[in-house]
Amino acid sequence: MRDALREIPLLAEALHKIRSNPDLVLVDGQGIAHPRRIGVASHLGLLLDLPTIGCAKTRLCGEYDEPPREVG
Repeated sequence: MRDALREIPLLAEALHKIRSNPDLVLVDGQGIAHPRRIGVASHLGLLLDLPTIGCAKTRLCGEYDEPPREVG
């Protein structure tokens, strides 16, 4: 949450400088996959009333298995 509060003003300012209105914003951060169910992507989308998708580089919680290498 602290990251969202720090980053959102900068992200919002950058998006307001774009001449065209984006249909979708991809954010380097968590969205609803955040452990509290609302990350920086969700916060930004609510603030700007724009669809956003969080595309984080790291997993904050949960587990997964790599899919098998063989096709099919």
